[in-house]
Amino acid sequence: MQGVFVYSTEQERLASQSKSQHPGRAMNILKPSSFSAAGQSHQKYILQRHSDVYRALKIRSNAELMESRAAARLNGYVAGYGKKDDLDKEWPTFGIADDRLHQKVRGLCGRRK
Repeated sequence: MQGVFVYSTEQERLASQSKSQHPGRAMNILKPSSFSAAGQSHQKYILQRHSDVYRALKIRSNAELMESRAAARLNGYVAGYGKKDDLDKEWPTFGIADDRLHQKVRGLCGRRK
């Protein structure tokens, strides 16, 4: 079973939408009573290990890293999740013009199911 913590009504709306799109997947939508953000070295850890891709995002603060949709999506792709076709469609929204990095991430995604 998956648990998704939501911190705003927008996140709750998106989580509910995702849950309805995957009816066979058990998912709890949870509102935490308290939350302490991890330090920057723990945020999007796998993405940060691919420092060339991480630097290309030009993220300047821990808050920006935590809020970045591009960082969250790329973290999943470099960890081996996602489909190459989905990455190709999303790539232009990440603001990274370097095709070499696109090909690197493309080679990493899809290794896990």
